[in-house]
Amino acid sequence: MGETKTKTKTETKAITKTKTETETETKAITKTKTMLKIKRYTKKELALRYFPWASQPKVAQNHLRSWIRRCPELQEAMKGVRQLRTRYEYNEEEVALIVHYIGEPEE
Repeated sequence: MGETKTKTKTETKAITKTKTETETETKAITKTKTMLKIKRYTKKELALRYFPWASQPKVAQNHLRSWIRRCPELQEAMKGVRQLRTRYEYNEEEVALIVHYIGEPEE
């Protein structure tokens, strides 16, 4: 009933190792060459690159957010680089991760 979970040293090391591996992978992904210029984009701007046919920018943002939610690997990778969830833009690392996991927007 009143069970509390405590992490053993082995579990803590495994978690730490995973975070370190994720950071290394993120750095490697950021350096990958893509057609889309990896730079800061507002959420609206990036969403419209993926969904230029959207009737309104908010619709495009909702679609992109939905794609991100459907990719658990992307969500996990973004946890390591994201500072504030409520920011209005994606930084270079986040853009690189999105392009890596979702693919590049069609031009």
